[in-house]
Amino acid sequence: MAESARRAGFRTIVARFSCAFGVALACVAGCAPMQVFPALESIGGPPWTLAAWQANEAVAEGIDITLSHIDGALVGRSGCNRYRMPVADGYEPGRLRPGAVAVTRMACADEILRAEARFLERLARIDRFELHAGELRLIEGSAGTSSALLLTRR
Repeated sequence: MAESARRAGFRTIVARFSCAFGVALACVAGCAPMQVFPALESIGGPPWTLAAWQANEAVAEGIDITLSHIDGALVGRSGCNRYRMPVADGYEPGRLRPGAVAVTRMACADEILRAEARFLERLARIDRFELHAGELRLIEGSAGTSSALLLTRR
C-alpha cells in the first residue's frame, strides 16, 4: 500500500510539473515574439530587399538594394552596382565574419550612389544577423538592433 501511495504521489508531481511547464511554454510562445539566431545558410533563397536603414528610417522610393547568400558570400545590387562580400559563420549562431566587399563601378544618379555608398559602408561593418518575424536584420558590432539594416523578402 505504501508503495502504491508513493507511486501515485510521484505521478501527481510529474503531472503538476508537466502542466506548469506547458503553461510557461505557452506564455513565452504567445506573449513575446521569438528571435531566431540561425546559421548563415538560413538566409539563402529568394533575395532580400533593403526596407529600412534602421527602425524608423525607410529606404527612399526608387532605391533598389538587394541581398542574397550564395556560395559563401552576400551578393546583390547595391542600388546601381552589383556587390559581393564573402562571409563565414561566426563563433556562435547569428554571428558572421565578413570579408572585403567587391563592387562594380557603373554611373548612376547621385541619389542612388549616395544610398549605395551608405549601404556598402554599413554592410562592411556587420558582424551579426537576426531573423525576426520574416525580417532579416544586419547588425553592426557596436550598434543595437534599433540601428540594424532591415531587409524583407521580395
